[in-house]
Amino acid sequence: MCFPQDVLTDLSAECENLPVEGVSGACYAHKGMCQAAGYIYKKLVNDGILSQAFSIAPVSSEDWVK
Repeated sequence: MCFPQDVLTDLSAECENLPVEGVSGACYAHKGMCQAAGYIYKKLVNDGILSQAFSIAPVSSEDWVK
């Protein structure tokens, strides 16, 4: 479903500071995308979905380097 405020956000292309670990300097991302990603992440954490997923398929730090 499309909402008028979504269209305005996309047209204005507002950006938001996106802190990225290991990256020096400023990083920016589309404000609406950051908000959506933050909402989804919090939902996954609060509902225990991430914990459940990582208990089924554990990930080591070596997997992130590949």
